[in-house]
Amino acid sequence: MRKHTAATGLAVLVVSAAAVTPTGVATAADEVLRCDTAVSVFAAAPDGTLRLYQHDEPELGEHLRAGSSMIGGGWTVPMAVGQDGYVYQVLDGGNLHRFRWTGSDWERPGGGWSVRIAEDWDDWTSVVSRKRVAVDSNGNFFKFTASGELTWERYDGTAWTRRVLETGAANRYDMVVAAGDGVFYVRDPHVLNGVFYRYEYHAASQRLLKARELVADSGDANLLDSAFSAGGDVLYGVEGTWLWWYRYDPATGGFAPRRLVDTGITPGTQYGATTDACELLGRAAPARPVVPVRENQPNTAVVTTDGLVDYFYVNAAGNLTSAKQRYAGDFSLLTYQSFDDTTPRTGVPGAGLRADGRVEVLANSPDDAVLRGKSQAVRNGVWGTEKTVHDGWLVGDPVVVADSAGVLAVFGVDAQGALWRRPQAAPNGAFLPWQRIGTPGATADFTAVRNGAAVDVVARFADGSVRVARFADGSLGAWRVIGGGSDVVGRPAVVAHGDGTLQVAVRRADGGVHTQREAAGAFPGTWQRVGDAVADGSPALALGADGMVHAAVRVDDLVWRTSQLAPAGPFGPWTAVLFDDTATDPNGYTLPGGGPAFAWRTPAGLVATLYTAPATSRSATTAFTGAVGVG
Repeated sequence: MRKHTAATGLAVLVVSAAAVTPTGVATAADEVLRCDTAVSVFAAAPDGTLRLYQHDEPELGEHLRAGSSMIGGGWTVPMAVGQDGYVYQVLDGGNLHRFRWTGSDWERPGGGWSVRIAEDWDDWTSVVSRKRVAVDSNGNFFKFTASGELTWERYDGTAWTRRVLETGAANRYDMVVAAGDGVFYVRDPHVLNGVFYRYEYHAASQRLLKARELVADSGDANLLDSAFSAGGDVLYGVEGTWLWWYRYDPATGGFAPRRLVDTGITPGTQYGATTDACELLGRAAPARPVVPVRENQPNTAVVTTDGLVDYFYVNAAGNLTSAKQRYAGDFSLLTYQSFDDTTPRTGVPGAGLRADGRVEVLANSPDDAVLRGKSQAVRNGVWGTEKTVHDGWLVGDPVVVADSAGVLAVFGVDAQGALWRRPQAAPNGAFLPWQRIGTPGATADFTAVRNGAAVDVVARFADGSVRVARFADGSLGAWRVIGGGSDVVGRPAVVAHGDGTLQVAVRRADGGVHTQREAAGAFPGTWQRVGDAVADGSPALALGADGMVHAAVRVDDLVWRTSQLAPAGPFGPWTAVLFDDTATDPNGYTLPGGGPAFAWRTPAGLVATLYTAPATSRSATTAFTGAVGVG
């Protein structure tokens, strides 16, 4: 059928970008609803007969066209309608079948009536679960499972992909309605006699653009026996013997006044409409950014459960690489392993330990802005053969932080400078979608550190300032400016002291390394220069078990280091620790015994390590270069 937009009344919905909740993901454009001349509405009566109705001018909510056609029988089992005439049923003891109505008859694939596309869909057959599955205008399935997972699932013709979008109480929702490409609603029956929440999921980037947004004035939603959609945020609701029309208005965050489109509904009838009959044009969507190639970037160090250190970096060929310490206390022997992949990587990898001790690592790609990585198959052992695709469409490097329960979260920055977060659903579980947690303005130069039950994020902003924000209890607090000038360059470094205060170090425009330490929840506002070194790169910090902060930086292609002379005291002089060139900035971390350590890579691609023995504090340091394999 032809697509059209009407020109008067409710038929045209144009909303300026300023009226829409900003997503920070695309160029603003006006939104216009466009629909087929008529929407095909499928109705399966309790006696199993399937009838087809037409709803003309779905933008307006006019009355359903008189008359219907009987197009089938035996439709007493759960039914869901998708795009392009697809209709889904569970048959054969739990098998999901896909039928297709061409507009005049049923398609006959292979001479049969349907195609079996999945098994083990028995959980959809119960009366309670019938309203918890919906198919959107792009063929994506949204389900609310008995275990309390809200999922996205897609069948590509040969296999299924499944992602968990949200977890929580198993009874918190009782209805799912898909209403556009990635747009869906859930009903919470426990609030105001039922309310709807609206979601927007962008599958290609794995971003949850909107989540649990309360639809204004949607109270008394429990009066609806069922609901379905024609796409484009056009919904229909069955209430007793009445069929109502709804349309979401992003300007108000609620539904336009509903309209009665049919009466005399037979109780128990299952309804569905072709979910691509309407579409919302101009809706903001994520744009894939350009990710620059950045070679010779620092390592990321992970101390594994066997007490050994695993360094991760992107080598000269663009391969994600591991350099694992072979023996405790010996950094001269490392085992190098590059993960084969046809997609190049760039920048600094993010890595962290799962609750079960397996390492998770990922890095960005200059080809498509997709974050890809690997999961260790066995703790302290071999790696899995499959790569983990996190998508993201972010411009900078990922930073991975584990919380107190061992749940990993990946942080990243988009092209607008907004901070995004992707956590695991549970310890050792799958990763949930990316969700934006910060407003635009930050650069890709940021880091994050666990601080008790919270995570503190420190970022350089586009105006040259450095700011810190705390992620706790599911949200990011306000950015606090660390005062003292707006001429910071490169990536800040941070450590969290035992009392929860932060110490931040930066390189400023004069090339010097400067630091501030938080006190009573506030920074002094004045940067203190650390010695007279003129740095070529960003500094690194490491905290010793004695509470003293150690620093390292690249100067004239050598690594120089210093440390505090006493806890919370001044720093000593800078000294060069190894008279061999470095190809990268150092990274800092703390060894299991509490000794601070720094690592970098030589021009030959080997990892060099500088560490401080905990028992001797600042007095004993040793530098080694890896000697096994090539980087």
